[in-house]
Amino acid sequence: MKKPIKNSACAIGALAFAISASPAMAQDSGEQEAKNTGGFGEIIVTANKRAENIQNVPIAVTALNEELIEQKFSRNILDLGSIAPNLIVDPIWGNGTAAISIRGIQLNDGEKSFDPPIGVFLDGVYLASTTGALLTVYDASSIEVLRGPQGTLFGRNTIGGLMHIQRNKPTGELGGKASITYGRFEQFDVKGVINFPTIGDGFLNTKISAIRLDGGGYFQNVTRDVREGDNNFLMVSPQIQINPAPGAEINITYDYIRDRTPTRPVTALTEANQLFGTLPGGIGLGQPGSNTAYHRQSRAALEQPASLTTHSITGNASFEFGNNHEVVAVLNYSDTDENARHDFDGVAADLFIAIRPTTMNQFSAELRYQGDFGAAKLVAGLYYFNPSYSRAW
Repeated sequence: MKKPIKNSACAIGALAFAISASPAMAQDSGEQEAKNTGGFGEIIVTANKRAENIQNVPIAVTALNEELIEQKFSRNILDLGSIAPNLIVDPIWGNGTAAISIRGIQLNDGEKSFDPPIGVFLDGVYLASTTGALLTVYDASSIEVLRGPQGTLFGRNTIGGLMHIQRNKPTGELGGKASITYGRFEQFDVKGVINFPTIGDGFLNTKISAIRLDGGGYFQNVTRDVREGDNNFLMVSPQIQINPAPGAEINITYDYIRDRTPTRPVTALTEANQLFGTLPGGIGLGQPGSNTAYHRQSRAALEQPASLTTHSITGNASFEFGNNHEVVAVLNYSDTDENARHDFDGVAADLFIAIRPTTMNQFSAELRYQGDFGAAKLVAGLYYFNPSYSRAW
């Protein structure tokens, strides 16, 4: 039986003004980091819903451009947890679920009834759930971390801040790049991007990117004598860019994600025999956190498979008119099916197990105008967001 959990829709009209007599220096170490790592040029951010040099943005923002991202050799945003002050990114469960903390504010749960206080945006689209938010960063053009609250321009659910990942657009020239990584614990990653030649003298540009992540698990399950924590992730993203007229651009991206990464291993921090004594078979309940050797191993007796399949289509359009005036539209629809088994107690005895088959979809639409009037900058727009999910009990 499927039980509907949430189905809500909202339409918000927002108007924000930002007036400055002179550019302000950003409260950020991103530009300084670029200088210290070899001078990667200016870093462009969209913290004010417009493309600006990070030095001219008076917001607490840390950003990486494409060169700095590639220098990090990151598999996903989990490897970027050290790029900004007060930022921590942890994986929880399976299904690419991310627990992101900024300034100590976090949602450490994949439950869809709660809105995460740290917003995650991909190409301008807000992701409604922490599930699937552990995004890959290959072929990203920029990554921005804004300390919160950021509710004026990015919505009420960004009280702690947000992460915004933007991907490269098609170049219109034949070419690409590829990366193959092999590491310990049978880690094997393959990533690639191909740009195709332009059609119609710049009218239509296309590209396709693909990512496959396997292995890398380093936990040893001493109950079942198997290695746990491997990745099993596939993502394919074709993209087209249409340039119908000077100053007009339409980008359409389709994302297919198939994630079969099992639930992440957990261990019990309860003191051994603290609550129930020794369980049948001589199995205690855990060890304190100081026993690092114990917590390098996992003990769940049951397998914990997880799966996530997502189909998502995103449209970004921009139309420039006059001098420094622009209309921007962002549309997205995504559908996700997921299932996971979780052993929450972290010990060999099956004390607390949850099975979570869930279907979720979301539709969002954003239309905004932005323009410069001398010392004044204006952003005004409408935003519509409708998420829903159901769980089969």
